[in-house]
Amino acid sequence: MNMNMNAGDFIYFDDRQFAKITRDPTYWWPLGGGVLVARNYQAFRVNLPYVLSQSSVLRDMFNTPIATYTDEAGLRCSVVALDEEPKAVQVLLEYLLNGTYHFPRGCHDYEEAYWRIHVGIKYGVQGLVEAMQPVVLRYLHEEQEEYAKNAKRLRLPFDNPSVPVVLLNIAQLLQDQQPHLLPSALIYCSLLSPRDILRPVKLSTGTTLAIPQPWIERCLSMQSALLRVAIRIVTETFKSEASHECVNPAGPRRCAAIMGALRYQALQKLASPILPMMQPFRAWTQLITSGDCGPCPACMAYMLERERVTLEERWMELPCTLDVELSQGWPVDGPTENACRRHCIQPSNQETCLLMLSRGGAHEHDWDLCVNLDTREGHVKASGSDSGFESA
Repeated sequence: MNMNMNAGDFIYFDDRQFAKITRDPTYWWPLGGGVLVARNYQAFRVNLPYVLSQSSVLRDMFNTPIATYTDEAGLRCSVVALDEEPKAVQVLLEYLLNGTYHFPRGCHDYEEAYWRIHVGIKYGVQGLVEAMQPVVLRYLHEEQEEYAKNAKRLRLPFDNPSVPVVLLNIAQLLQDQQPHLLPSALIYCSLLSPRDILRPVKLSTGTTLAIPQPWIERCLSMQSALLRVAIRIVTETFKSEASHECVNPAGPRRCAAIMGALRYQALQKLASPILPMMQPFRAWTQLITSGDCGPCPACMAYMLERERVTLEERWMELPCTLDVELSQGWPVDGPTENACRRHCIQPSNQETCLLMLSRGGAHEHDWDLCVNLDTREGHVKASGSDSGFESA
């Protein structure tokens, strides 16, 4: 319903209410024929023909504006209210009016990409969506694959729990155009703690964003599957079984007891409610404290071989474990046995399944597995917080 407006900065949206707008300092063109109003009544006055020529969605909205605005000079503008944060309107107009989509210095790239993809899809500005896709691909694939190729170990390309939540929202927005992004984003979210999966994250703009409801249960289910994988790896690696060539002066039973204690403490680590369940394919043997409290060289070699075989077996079974090929909307291009390793957190180079994580990552050195020979019990030596993330 069009309602005239008194001179000034008040907009009457209907017969009963009005709002005092705040002019956006960047996008307020005095001769503009249209006004966009964000959720907090921040208003953007723009060159209407130029904007409408690039967005059919906005063109349809201005065909039936909700109000009119008359400025101090008596010029009348059509008004459309957008259910958007001011940030979203700003990045949309930045592209429509200036043709730029570059990020401000010091910003969070993943957040900026989210806002641009969100408004690009919603308002039919495909050029903005396409410009952002390389940024998303870098986060979900290229950066961590290049690192894994050079360092022969995996890492997550972020150090903030809000990143995978934002990436999953982006992947859902792009599901029709880039369906292969969704498995990667879901895997990232499944590596968060249950608390972080369930609670919304706050972006730098103050906006809260949560994992979309259809995917919360899926992330928790995948996390449970990955936890079972990690438990299997730990159980097989630290099996209380000494090598036939054991050279421990105290006998094979001592080495078997040491490995049993290590297994107990590693499982305790996995079950900790205050730590996120990250990196299920970590190389657990590389967390063992070297020195007199370790198993003998023969048993250590035997344990390393068990770990190698178990890691490789669990790695090859991962697509089936996570039900990748059976999930609606997920890609099935290429050999099905490689779908998960190609599209999820694991790079396509299968050699990394033998090495995974080496000691020396940002969080791996924060705790050690070690054994007290007197009590034959293991314990965890903590030296700092364990966020579960390795900084990019």
